[in-house]
Amino acid sequence: MGTLKLGVVGVIALSLVGCIATDLGRYNRIDATDKTIFIPFDESPLITGLKQQLAADGWTVNPPVPTPAALPRYRLEIRQMRVDPDTCDDASGDPVVKFFLILYDTRTSDASLIFRGRDCSHSAVAEFMDAARRFVQRPRRDLDAGKG
Repeated sequence: MGTLKLGVVGVIALSLVGCIATDLGRYNRIDATDKTIFIPFDESPLITGLKQQLAADGWTVNPPVPTPAALPRYRLEIRQMRVDPDTCDDASGDPVVKFFLILYDTRTSDASLIFRGRDCSHSAVAEFMDAARRFVQRPRRDLDAGKG
């Protein structure tokens, strides 16, 4: 009976290794007045999706030839590895990827967001964008405006 229990524990442990899981760390707010970003050149579904969604959200992605005097405000460092032969269970057919994304503020050299995990490419893009939208620093409203 001990061997059966050990076998069941082994099967559960192996099934957990392939689970979809992500972890998000938020550190410094994103400046809404300077949404320029450099993203590595790649045509993988994860990077392509990030570029498209950031551009649709008002970001200037990979401005023309950055110079030291005119660097984009943010830089996205991306490490990814496709998990073969896994693909998503939905109709997208996107690959499952292990990823590690760090959004750096080039002015301060600090990380604004760190997002890592294992997920479908399109789901990872959606979660990253949701976090970025929620973590944008909005200009303060003057609460005393209009008071005489």
